[in-house]
Amino acid sequence: MWLASEFHPEPEELPKFYPEGLLYALHYDRGAFTWNLLRHHPVWAADFAIFAEDRLLHQPFSHALNPFKGLPAREEHAGFWQNPFAPETKCIRTPADYIHHRFTKQQNDAEIAKFRQHYSVEGTHVLVDVSAWADCAFDKQQVSDYADGAADNQVEILPIGDFNDSDYHTDAVGSAHVSERAADQILALMKQDGSSPSTAGTSTR
Repeated sequence: MWLASEFHPEPEELPKFYPEGLLYALHYDRGAFTWNLLRHHPVWAADFAIFAEDRLLHQPFSHALNPFKGLPAREEHAGFWQNPFAPETKCIRTPADYIHHRFTKQQNDAEIAKFRQHYSVEGTHVLVDVSAWADCAFDKQQVSDYADGAADNQVEILPIGDFNDSDYHTDAVGSAHVSERAADQILALMKQDGSSPSTAGTSTR
């Protein structure tokens, strides 16, 4: 599943940890390994500092009212980590915050077709989904048109209250909705293959 505003395969190598990844790492390992990682990659550290400052400016109270509970919270939800923020009440991102598509729709459709072909081996089904989008996002129609015909699902427009971070990270309610839709897709493929949940791993991945 790709983010609606960045719905395309990534043709370039990703040689760095993005701030969100470092945030996740720091939640679980604040030992020497993580700090040495940042020490040896000052650009990563600088990007993370800018990211953290932006979060504190835009959501100064969410972090204080909803502190991250660490591993116990993750284990309580069967390994699922939920952003510890309150539901959003309005979209906070502006047009300048969105990444504009680097490819035309025709180029993007062709790249997705290549992606499917590459991984569709030995009976493997490839599902290419686009994430849900907030109802107050200024470009919801644009991203819906961009993904049309290339994704296996339709862009779902959910209330902003189903998101709790940056207008695109869903909260528990929104995540449950997205998970149910993905499960419906997989179940449909299993029925199509004549497989059952116990044997689905051999025919649907």
